[in-house]
Amino acid sequence: MPHYWWSYNVGFIIGRIGVVIFFLMSGYLTVSAREKRNRKQYLVNRLVRIYPMYWILLILMCLVMDKSELSIARILANFTTFQEFLGFDNILGASWMLPIQIAFFVGVCIFGIRFITGERNNAQRHIILIFIMILAVVVGALRYSTGMPFPTAFFLLIAVAILGVNYTDYEKGIITLTGMILLVVEFEVGLAVAVALSYTDMIFEYLFAYNVGLLLFFVAERFSIHNEFFIKLGEIGFAFFLGAGIPYELLTKFITFDTSLAMQIVGCIIKFVLAYMFAYVLTKYLEKPILSQAKKLENRLK
Repeated sequence: MPHYWWSYNVGFIIGRIGVVIFFLMSGYLTVSAREKRNRKQYLVNRLVRIYPMYWILLILMCLVMDKSELSIARILANFTTFQEFLGFDNILGASWMLPIQIAFFVGVCIFGIRFITGERNNAQRHIILIFIMILAVVVGALRYSTGMPFPTAFFLLIAVAILGVNYTDYEKGIITLTGMILLVVEFEVGLAVAVALSYTDMIFEYLFAYNVGLLLFFVAERFSIHNEFFIKLGEIGFAFFLGAGIPYELLTKFITFDTSLAMQIVGCIIKFVLAYMFAYVLTKYLEKPILSQAKKLENRLK
């Protein structure tokens, strides 16, 4: 039915825009995070920001979802965040992107920020981005030729994070506007080819979502658009992004929202409000205290 198509495609686009902005911000913010810390401190900082809250959200989702969908093996695989590589479905829908983020953080830890941006050789930043986009295209070609779900998004989102890293150098005047535009063009060419090969039935949705995500990020940063609501949303972003489905999953045990387009729209609004409130409470009473304790551990690693 048309409203099911609308719900899936609009929901997908909004979600993927959020993922793109999330990875741009990860790259953008990781510069200062890495430069303030040694390797051990940085890795502890990044992993503690991911795993404890992820595990809490995972347990909460297991408590509210249909137990027939769970198994010990699936739960244990999801605790690693690499469940899809182990052959299991995600319990938290948005957790598919966590292995990509972890891989990016480990890469930054091992090689350093200036390996990505080319501290001594400005051409290095272009070579690295082009190399990642070539990998995305190769994986897309494998996906197209075999019909198997090879992870094209892994390399696309690593490239997005690298754009975020390079944008910090643009703001500092280390690279010119022309240089930044060239990086975006390199990304766009690879994106178009990789998406055409990988997602033949959703080419428009993928290209639209990635480009809107890039545009929103660059416009907001370029013109210093900082709305108070979105600042607050950013503060609770991890719990909000991963845990949005938990209160909604519980609510759908009593109310059905897929009976009509109008009900789906109402469901989307309710899901957002519940997710915001849920994430606010978790961030204030769990995530912030955990990060405070992690800071003490970081200090001991100096």
